Amino acid sequence: MLKRVLLLINAPLLILSIGLLPQAIINNTVQAEFTFVDTKQIAERVRAYGEVCPGEEYEVYLPSAAVAKNVFVSVGNQVKKGTVLASVDQWLDHAAEDGASVLDDKVLMAAAEYGVLPEDILPSFANHDAPAHAKQSAVQADSKVYAPVDGIVTEVNLKSGTALDCRKPAVRMEIPNTKSVRLFLPETAAQHVSIGDPVVITSNSFPNVLNGTIREIGESAKQREMTGGREVDILVGLLENTSRLKNGFTVEGMIQLEEPRWANIIPYEAVHQDKANQEYVYLYVDGRAARRNITVKKELPDGVEVEDGLDGTETLLVSEEKLHEGERIMLKGEYHG
Repeated sequence: MLKRVLLLINAPLLILSIGLLPQAIINNTVQAEFTFVDTKQIAERVRAYGEVCPGEEYEVYLPSAAVAKNVFVSVGNQVKKGTVLASVDQWLDHAAEDGASVLDDKVLMAAAEYGVLPEDILPSFANHDAPAHAKQSAVQADSKVYAPVDGIVTEVNLKSGTALDCRKPAVRMEIPNTKSVRLFLPETAAQHVSIGDPVVITSNSFPNVLNGTIREIGESAKQREMTGGREVDILVGLLENTSRLKNGFTVEGMIQLEEPRWANIIPYEAVHQDKANQEYVYLYVDGRAARRNITVKKELPDGVEVEDGLDGTETLLVSEEKLHEGERIMLKGEYHG
């Protein structure tokens, strides 16, 4: 009889405690979003801006100093191989005697006739070096200057009645449908690029993505007024057909500094750090938060690259509330940043 009375007395309390149990569990549960390790190929890149410029070029040099008679081309003209670019009124020869340059009567007379100093038309006739991306072509001394290839004239240094020494190109020509890109790279990044590095070129001026490789790297940094920083010129040779590109188009170049590699990437918001500067994450394991120490290799624009501590199969927790080891977790959806 006593047991029945006690059961009747305690029954309401038991029922009340059972009813409150789910709410107690909920009150001790933290809501958190979940995310996964993103395993993908990455490669370190650097961004630079610049413009489209002439591609493969020919530089036509005179075999010796000369005075032009007629110049038949101007910048922008498209010419065929063998086209006469200019005619020469007088070749200005020089002789060497006992290792010294001697001014002969022809040079003196030409200097007087055209109003120039003899030394201005008698430079050293040593071999001249063209830029690495240009090809040289010396004309025959038969009073005419010919186009060595089909091309577009981009520079003319010959002027009628004016002497030109042989160290300066008489005419510079661009090969049709070849373009280059000149990028201006911050000097802090220039030390990481090399000849042959691949470059991806994009622009609002054309819809397609173009691929190229670095062909030249400037020897020194220059102050740029537009950016206020010091930058190094990078010349990129394009690999695709460039017939629709125009010189001066503004472009953006993404230079790849390393071969693609596989990496585990997680959101910044999933990473924590304790007082000892140990970085860690919380995993979702059997309904609870489980701490896992990690080693961060590099911070990336879209997250953190984890070098050690994750194998790519884990479910990570992201929460605005502070999480604790062993805490009961209620998942409220996938985290999307």
